[in-house]
Amino acid sequence: MKKKSNFTLIELLVVIAIIAILAAMLLPALAKARERARTTSCLSKLKQVGLAVTSYLDSNAGWLPYKGSNWYEDSLLGYYLASSISNINVNVASKNPGFFLCPGDTKPMSDRADSVDEIWCNVGGGQWAYKPISYGANERVFGTSLTNPYVAPHKITQIKYPAKTQCVSDSLRRSTTTYTDIAFRHLGTANILFIDGHVKGYSPLRIPPYNDFQRFYYGVGSVDWND
Repeated sequence: MKKKSNFTLIELLVVIAIIAILAAMLLPALAKARERARTTSCLSKLKQVGLAVTSYLDSNAGWLPYKGSNWYEDSLLGYYLASSISNINVNVASKNPGFFLCPGDTKPMSDRADSVDEIWCNVGGGQWAYKPISYGANERVFGTSLTNPYVAPHKITQIKYPAKTQCVSDSLRRSTTTYTDIAFRHLGTANILFIDGHVKGYSPLRIPPYNDFQRFYYGVGSVDWND
């Protein structure tokens, strides 16, 4: 009568080692797949913002909505985008408080700062709360002053290169006026919505520094940038 064979200790260790090697090979691929999904979700959010901006342009003689200092809550840009995206006449935070949070932005609320990457929002029902911000608007075209022409809102006809001028981007703060504001959180790239409505990911080496390429920041200028 044959004896029933059992795994020896060495055979068991070999099986465990093989499983560990396979897991080590699969985990990076799974992590990349998750990040690609986050990138796609971020692109979708920025495209919705682009559609809202285009709708505003069509309804307001080609003027871009005024950003001001608090575009997510207090100024025309934030209020219009919120009501357009959520289909209600209140801030988007009351309908979808996670909308302005990029899926790739994992920074905890405890590490955020007011008026930098979080904002005090009306979340409905008479309640207010701090909410995270992952996207920054281009102050150079949306404007921060109604009296200073240098930083006033633009008309679309003033932007000569809408396909090369940033609109809203992955950002470390709620405005993008310099290279250092942009957040490269998607496998080393940042998603950027342009004035013409298209969205694309860019690596740090492909983003121009402040004022060196005015088409990217101001929509005008004779110097192009390598996009």
